[in-house]
Amino acid sequence: MSTQWFHRCTFMYCGIPLIVGMTVPTLVVAGLESYWHHVRFWTALITTLTDDFFGGKNLWFATASGLMPFAILAVLLNILATRVRDGGMCLILLMGLVCAVGLMIPAHISVWRPLYVGGRMSSTAVLAFLFIPIYSTMSLAIGSALGFTIHWLFGRWRGASSVKPKNNK
Repeated sequence: MSTQWFHRCTFMYCGIPLIVGMTVPTLVVAGLESYWHHVRFWTALITTLTDDFFGGKNLWFATASGLMPFAILAVLLNILATRVRDGGMCLILLMGLVCAVGLMIPAHISVWRPLYVGGRMSSTAVLAFLFIPIYSTMSLAIGSALGFTIHWLFGRWRGASSVKPKNNK
């Protein structure tokens, strides 16, 4: 096994989920600000990064809690990396990310939207940052299992094994 393959897999199976997990809450807030305040997206993103992270609004908790499902996906992918072929790994990664992000984005929008449309925000809205990662983790598990099942069924249909052969040394 070459070190180039190892570094590619480490970035793909660890780096991509973690990068997605760290950027989703910030991009949702920047998107809402851009849409409701009619400013350019890049201006809203820079404002979100500077004001909300360093200006006292403190998005660190939303970002850190939102990272949980993606960290679990990274650990799962690294465990499966020795057992599942690359095509299956990519499918598990893609399906897991799509399902987790597909639930996380609407959940964050529902929490942040009242701040931008002038509505009244619930006093317990911050509790959503505890439950969004839990629900996203469940969604991620379903998506990853679906990706593995599709890969396994496709391997059975083609007559090939979806599991890597063991090295017999």
